[in-house]
Amino acid sequence: MHLARKETFVTCVRAIAPSRRGGWIGFHGRMASPPAYPAAVPLHSLAAGRSARIVEVPAGAAAALAAEGLVPDDLLEIETRQPFGGPVVVRVGHARIALALRIARGILVEPLTSDPLTR
Repeated sequence: MHLARKETFVTCVRAIAPSRRGGWIGFHGRMASPPAYPAAVPLHSLAAGRSARIVEVPAGAAAALAAEGLVPDDLLEIETRQPFGGPVVVRVGHARIALALRIARGILVEPLTSDPLTR
């Protein structure tokens, strides 16, 4: 499930160019709204200290992540991101969970603008 902004706009384009026959040809077209920017981002892309809401977890790891307490609609906070492809440590409630980078790439989260999980 990917979330998207609901903003749309329409742009009109008008162009007039000379034709080979000596006349003018006109073009009038409409461009629909551009591709929506996803509100959900991969977990590994957030900086340490940011809070987010879980939107989607990978299907292959859903049962294991649910056993650890990571289910959609839960709030989490990024504690640390280890260098060189190391784990991403998150805080869910009072628990700290280290996630492998390949798992963190598959978890989609919605970053929170107001951080309710700040200490």
